[in-house]
Amino acid sequence: MASSLSQIRSGLKDRLETIAAFKDIHTYQVDAGALNAFPTAIVLMEEAQVTTLAMGGTPLEVGFRVVVLVTNMDTPAGIETLDEFIDAQGTNSIDAAITAGRNLGLADVTAELTRVERIGVKEIGQGRFYGGDFLIRVVRVG
Repeated sequence: MASSLSQIRSGLKDRLETIAAFKDIHTYQVDAGALNAFPTAIVLMEEAQVTTLAMGGTPLEVGFRVVVLVTNMDTPAGIETLDEFIDAQGTNSIDAAITAGRNLGLADVTAELTRVERIGVKEIGQGRFYGGDFLIRVVRVG
């Protein structure tokens, strides 16, 4: 049986939880008032594409946007913290965490960090935060 989107989202959260620096990880959009522990990550599914193969099977490709917020203001310490999440190596590296468990604990998926974008001040509700968006591509073979 193919892994569900809920299982994939949970597996992605599990990989992020291997990064001890995160104080909170959400798997749904949250209001600014709920953001009080930093650094925090918000895992959002952004897109999904199903492809039917001529040889049979229907792989599913899912794009996730992991919004990482390191502080509620733009500070040198916040910038340095975000740098650690962006780096390809190290204990706080999101790329290293995903690469170390590319299958997200599931037999039929592969995940990879494809890009980091929108680095800077983010407005969520009435709050202003410093962070970046990590784009993660997950493919489920089927």
